[in-house]
Amino acid sequence: MNSRQDKLEAFGRLLDIMDTLRAECPWDQKQTF
Repeated sequence: MNSRQDKLEAFGRLLDIMDTLRAECPWDQKQTF
């Protein structure tokens, strides 16, 4: 369950969530990582 592939998939989901949240927030659109 803690395989490298599982971790990569979880990280990918995190990035998708971050993209969704940042897309809907005008303040975040002006920010950079």
